[in-house]
Amino acid sequence: MPTLYVILGDANTRKSSTVRALTGVARRRSVTVGTTVGDIDVFVQVSSLQESEIMPADFISEMTSAGHQNIVVTLWVSSRVTSTGTYPQGIVYLQEFIAAGWTLAQIVVLGASTFSGAPPATPAPHFIPNSRTTPVNRIAAQVRSWWGWL
Repeated sequence: MPTLYVILGDANTRKSSTVRALTGVARRRSVTVGTTVGDIDVFVQVSSLQESEIMPADFISEMTSAGHQNIVVTLWVSSRVTSTGTYPQGIVYLQEFIAAGWTLAQIVVLGASTFSGAPPATPAPHFIPNSRTTPVNRIAAQVRSWWGWL
């Protein structure tokens, strides 16, 4: 089952910029990332699933079919309404990932200092409440430290 690294935040909290700085990936694809325990292959979803108009079940199916073992994903904290439908809040995605047997390894919340309603199997999130004004390289350095990435 996949291991998931999550960046949560709402509009303009630098979710995508942080993921690009962490991984060097501009668009969704796989990349090798160095960690304190060795290199891992990671599938990177740069744009939030809600912005990409991907429902939780569809993402689970896609990642399972592709056999991805490590995944970096960005999510909005709140739900998002688009011309094609309403995409649920980030907590619903987390609940569905856990229900599918995925492991949530790390969660970072940008632009907020609290995050409530997380399922019991959710690790304690790390917070960067001032992400809108913090340089992205500083955010990425902090996240690397928390995640054990090089």
